[in-house]
Amino acid sequence: MQNRKIMNEPPESTSLPAYDKLLCLMLQKLCTCT
Repeated sequence: MQNRKIMNEPPESTSLPAYDKLLCLMLQKLCTCT
């Protein structure tokens, strides 16, 4: 049942902001590179 508990709390909610920041950084690097 522990797995279900972890699944109930979506990790996306916490990992999404960090991923968003990474995407922004990547885009910024692309913008400055080109």
